[in-house]
Amino acid sequence: MSTSVDRNTNEGRRNFLKASLGLALTSSGGISIMSAVAAEASGTLNAYVEIDADGKVTIFAPNPEVGQGVNTSLPMIVAEELDANWDDVVCKAAPVAPNYGAQFAGGSLSTPMRWDELRKVGATAREMLCQAAAKQWKVERSELTTSKSMVMHGGSGRSASYKELVANAASIPVPEESSVTLKSASDYQLLGKRVVNASAADIVVGNPIFGIDATAPGMVYATYVKCPSIGGIAKSANLDAVKALPGVIDAFILEGTPGALDFGALRNMHAFAPGVAIVAKDTWSAFKARKSLTVEWDYSTASRDDSDALKAEALAILNSGAGEKDIERTGDVDAAFAQADLTGDAIYQMDFVSHAQLEPQGVVVEVKGNGVEVWSSSQTPVFITQNIANQLGIDVKNVTVHQIRGGGGFGRRLSNEPVFEAAAISQRIGKPVKLQWSREDDMAFDYYRSATNYRLQGAVTDGKLVGWKNLIAAGSRDDENPNYAAGYRPFDFPGKVIPNVAIEQTLFKSETPTGPWRAPISNVYAFAEQSFIAELAHQAGLDQKTIFLDARGKQGGVNEREIQNHNKPRARG
Repeated sequence: MSTSVDRNTNEGRRNFLKASLGLALTSSGGISIMSAVAAEASGTLNAYVEIDADGKVTIFAPNPEVGQGVNTSLPMIVAEELDANWDDVVCKAAPVAPNYGAQFAGGSLSTPMRWDELRKVGATAREMLCQAAAKQWKVERSELTTSKSMVMHGGSGRSASYKELVANAASIPVPEESSVTLKSASDYQLLGKRVVNASAADIVVGNPIFGIDATAPGMVYATYVKCPSIGGIAKSANLDAVKALPGVIDAFILEGTPGALDFGALRNMHAFAPGVAIVAKDTWSAFKARKSLTVEWDYSTASRDDSDALKAEALAILNSGAGEKDIERTGDVDAAFAQADLTGDAIYQMDFVSHAQLEPQGVVVEVKGNGVEVWSSSQTPVFITQNIANQLGIDVKNVTVHQIRGGGGFGRRLSNEPVFEAAAISQRIGKPVKLQWSREDDMAFDYYRSATNYRLQGAVTDGKLVGWKNLIAAGSRDDENPNYAAGYRPFDFPGKVIPNVAIEQTLFKSETPTGPWRAPISNVYAFAEQSFIAELAHQAGLDQKTIFLDARGKQGGVNEREIQNHNKPRARG
């Protein structure tokens, strides 16, 4: 465990510090001392930077890695301000802890959210190392420079490596934030350069670094069978027959939460579907036994959605020509269409789509007494701790979550129901459990990209797009709000661009779980909108850019760069 060092460190503590392997600068501004070996063993080092006696600089990436490269890019931000030699840097996933703030991967937010914070962390560590050198050499701090994990004094020609200075640096009070100078972009030596992904070598040789590779001593393997109609309840099953199969350890029913789960509530709840758990000595035995499982399902709470029927219902709404609710209305739309030189009318329907990330859901959970340990490739590990504590009735302080690299996410790993399934199984079986979803599970029990339905109409006069209608038919589980990304999200276009706009919406019942699917709404609506405008422009003998420029010029205050960025897909996870 780490030892805090304050400004009144006694001589005994200083001696310990000198003998220790390194300094770690925590995100809260404190200093922790921990050897690399101890850090690896405990997994609870709440720090961003650790400098070891061998010169290695370990930098912890706080946000989950699911293929977007933050295990490399976030440590690069720290290393740049630290002036660390990148060849000396070891990138690791940070433990899940309050010190690290919002640990999630979504909305393309990891870098902008952490940018200032990580720059300050690196710069503060650099400043402390420089102050240590200045004190040791009895020179002014302003006379020192840093480069490639070294502190240099130009006047005397002296230099020292970070590993030589780290022990003394740890005894220096953490400087005030206002006294720490950040680099200007023109001085960057690392950022902006191409570097090899920190995990590339392990990936290409097949080293076990993904969530699906996680293990724990003494673990057993499990599969979890849910109702083929989402939200149904397992009433009974041929459990005795399954338990008698080779390699099977146990089989049992878990009550779970009946009904189609709501993605929007999952960050604040520990929910998983009812089903049958099969626990075995290995994944193959569990999957094979599953083929012999017979379950009697209660469908009374299950979703009755039929995608073909939903699509037909939505089409009928679009063909009606009018919605039940105005979302946005400006100008005189009827007049704009009546007086137009050219009008267009088209319907766009997009189906439910699974995330289909490369790695199906999998997790290792060990419930032991009043504690639980989780190894997960979740995009939202920060949401696991409190929710699993609530699920198991334990103190959140007894929950340890390890971030494991995910084989793709795209929004799918924002929800954590596999974690709660595995926790319930582990609590029942009394052993660490590796729960692995099959590819079929991952497709059948996904939080899908919403099916979307738009009827777009446009009016062109004198080569200008002057009128716009969008009728939306959106699925809704509560008959009051569109399901996630099924409705309309306002952009600058058309309301700030076209003078005459009518956006209308009608809801219809749909309980199929939906959630973020990389660039929510943009990945469906932008396709429909831009395809339609391109067709209008073609019919008018114009290019798409001209229609935008003319319409925006009439409104004023919008430049061409905004046109290029209009509805640019917004990435998620």
